Amino acid sequence: MNTQLVGRRTELAALTGAVEAAADGRGGVLVISGQAGIGKTRLGEHAVDEARRRGFTTLIGQADPLQTGLAYGPIVAALRRHLDTLPETELATELDGLPDLGRLIPHPLLPTPSPASDPELERTRMFEAVRRLMERLTAKAPTMLLVDDLHWADRGTVELLHYLGRDTVDRRLLVIGAHRTAAPGSALADLAVSVRRQPTGRELALDVLSDDEVAEMLGNLLDAPPSPELLSDVTARSHGVPLFISALAPRGSRTQWHIVRDVVLDRLHELDEPARTLLELIAVAGDDGSLSMLHKAWQHEASLDTTLRRLRDHMLIAEHVTGSAVRYRVAHPLYAEVAYAELSANERARLHAAVAGAMPDDVLTVAPHYLRAGDHVPTRQAVEVLAAAGRRALHAFATTEAVEYLTVALDRAAPDQRLELLHDLGLAQQQAGRPTQAATAWSEGLVAAGRADDQQWRPRFLMLLAALEAERGDFSLADTHAEHGMLLAADQSDYVGLLRWALAQRHRDLAHIRSLSEQLAAVCGRDPADAPQSVARQSRGYLAVLHGDFALARRELEAAHEHAMRCGADAPELDYGARRILSGVCVLTGDVPAALHHAAAATESQFPAARGSMRFALAMVRYFAGDPLGALTEIEGGIADARAEELHRLIARQLTFAAFLLAELGRLDEAEQRLGESLRELDEPEFAFDEASELAATAIALHRGRPQDAPPLRDIAAFEDPLLGCARVLFAAQAAQAVGDGDTAAQLTGLMRLIGHSAPLVDACADRLAGFAGAADKFAAMGAPLLAAQARLEDAERNPTADAIADCLVVFERAGTKPWLERARRLARTHGLGALTRREAEIVRLVGEGLTNAAIAARLFLSERTVETHLRNGYKRLGITSRAALVEWVRNQVT
Repeated sequence: MNTQLVGRRTELAALTGAVEAAADGRGGVLVISGQAGIGKTRLGEHAVDEARRRGFTTLIGQADPLQTGLAYGPIVAALRRHLDTLPETELATELDGLPDLGRLIPHPLLPTPSPASDPELERTRMFEAVRRLMERLTAKAPTMLLVDDLHWADRGTVELLHYLGRDTVDRRLLVIGAHRTAAPGSALADLAVSVRRQPTGRELALDVLSDDEVAEMLGNLLDAPPSPELLSDVTARSHGVPLFISALAPRGSRTQWHIVRDVVLDRLHELDEPARTLLELIAVAGDDGSLSMLHKAWQHEASLDTTLRRLRDHMLIAEHVTGSAVRYRVAHPLYAEVAYAELSANERARLHAAVAGAMPDDVLTVAPHYLRAGDHVPTRQAVEVLAAAGRRALHAFATTEAVEYLTVALDRAAPDQRLELLHDLGLAQQQAGRPTQAATAWSEGLVAAGRADDQQWRPRFLMLLAALEAERGDFSLADTHAEHGMLLAADQSDYVGLLRWALAQRHRDLAHIRSLSEQLAAVCGRDPADAPQSVARQSRGYLAVLHGDFALARRELEAAHEHAMRCGADAPELDYGARRILSGVCVLTGDVPAALHHAAAATESQFPAARGSMRFALAMVRYFAGDPLGALTEIEGGIADARAEELHRLIARQLTFAAFLLAELGRLDEAEQRLGESLRELDEPEFAFDEASELAATAIALHRGRPQDAPPLRDIAAFEDPLLGCARVLFAAQAAQAVGDGDTAAQLTGLMRLIGHSAPLVDACADRLAGFAGAADKFAAMGAPLLAAQARLEDAERNPTADAIADCLVVFERAGTKPWLERARRLARTHGLGALTRREAEIVRLVGEGLTNAAIAARLFLSERTVETHLRNGYKRLGITSRAALVEWVRNQVT
């Protein structure tokens, strides 16, 4: 039968045009959508043929209804088929420098991925590795990536396709996705919206064929015009769907419309037993129906080649040739679905086992079959394959898939396999945001390890449970787990000790912190290896923080960081711990750029609470660096992550700092709302929360003009948290000065002077409180422009100068700190336009009257260039960045 496309002239022209544009370096992304059987796959095949004719590299992937749980399966298949055709030297060149690709495609030339410390970051790196691989392919030849049947793909596949599609401009890359009409709000619907918004994107939404087109298609299929009776019957029953037209074409006697299952079953029931059996095997194999696999798995007396030919002639299967490899798939997914659904559960399991046993030992392809094969495959082998698939999914951040594979593996595992599976299942549950299920898995592992007297796994489970209980707020139980873990794991005492130390910090049990710090410094300091040395130097560094010696603290923490870096990926938590404290110490010692570097680099951790704590630290550093808007973005992201993980203490603490930042930005109602939310989020007191809450409440009181409402500081003994301690003491002293409480202000200034001996930024804060004119320059030299502008404005209020006011206006407007900006503008208004030169003031007034530069030039007998120069200078002096803002400023002056 002739199966040429009918009724798709517009779509064919669009596809051909997209291929031509990509060949010329103007890539794009297309989405083909429509109901089942409408012809999406045929259009995709046409695009592939057109691309190959023009010398494209074509990467073809197809999702499968039987493998919907396989993360990124269609894209993995598309990339692997291409990579498998490359010579070894060329393949090595293509994969060079792309280690993160190993999370997606296991390959001997790619490193084995380590456990993800920050799933979102590692996932982005994996996406970026795929993008760079595509970039290399397009440098050699125009490239097409087609993924068919996206409605059966996992969400990660859709998101990765979207990620690649955004990078097609000015590249020889054409990305095409085909899927059934998407439900509103689904990932596919979002993809279609995004594609339509892209300049190079287009959605081809296929409609049914008209009656005339049905007649044309029937004529092509029959090689003769259809009879009126047949045409009427097929038109009525097919509703213009090409698949159903094809299915109904050989018949003409039926008079009523049946659902697609009946149509497909009619076709399947015409097959003899060998053909039906082979079709069922190919349906179960999905995308894995290679000729070699079928030869091994099909146990029948009939000739495989003859039966394949019969199915192909009936257009029930499609043959795909890639290089020397031949693969078979059921011609349309609906046929595969119906054939699979008609099998009994035992028949399906038996066929999945046959496919698994006939395939190469490759987790990506065999795992879905082992998952469904039940008792028809060897138990131990099945556990090993499913466990490997679960770990692979864990590395690829497909947590739902990881939990499914690991749970099934655990149900069938032997005792000697269970401990590692419980460990991995807990990690998967934790990554999925289910701490209770993670605790259940690890607690079971701890009990099993105890029964087996396994001294390797017991401390490991104790450490995991300690960290988890700390995140859930049970610090006492967490510390108990950590203490027991330390007793059991002599070779891991540095890690367990560090965990106990972190827990003590959360309690703010200073005696316990000092005791543990001294113990770790002594015990770990005797071991010359990098890991214990890092712990020892961290301990000494924090002891120096407690003693107020920030210069010593920085030296010790920098040494701890260097030791941790030499441990590489084996000890990510060590470097996280060192940098977390070091970032704050760098700020106080006057090196804000270094603080930003350390804080931004330390956001990776396997524990959600640790990641959130580091985002909190990074937000504080961004504030001191003069970027409160960036700090707010960071902290809001941290709040969202903490909500997803149900980490209520972290949520509460971050809400308080968000309230502080909102107050500094002048959004006082929002600030008070956030502070109220934080109080409702926390069910029991916590020192870190109390500090941040005091800071936020004081900032709100100051910016409301009600400093008397600022809460008193509950404890001002030391800066255990360097940045939070510095900020809260500074703001508390300002509130005390504002209400005329000289004793409190002097006490807090004296504390800052004491700490300032080794912390230049704190000393500059004391200078600012004392009214010393040099504080602003000190802040500026340290990389703290916002603090510098605040100090400069306070100086200008005592001794106003136009340049100082202008500089402050620029900084405050850029930072978005509305209260400080308004305060600077009030000072400028107090001096009228004296902050401007006479000519600048004259030009600014005319701008406020609505005159253009040309009109101003004509009135003042100046060139337009001169007017523009004076206007730019006026912008700078007034801290204004747009003409509209300048007009508003002038109107305010008049008012």
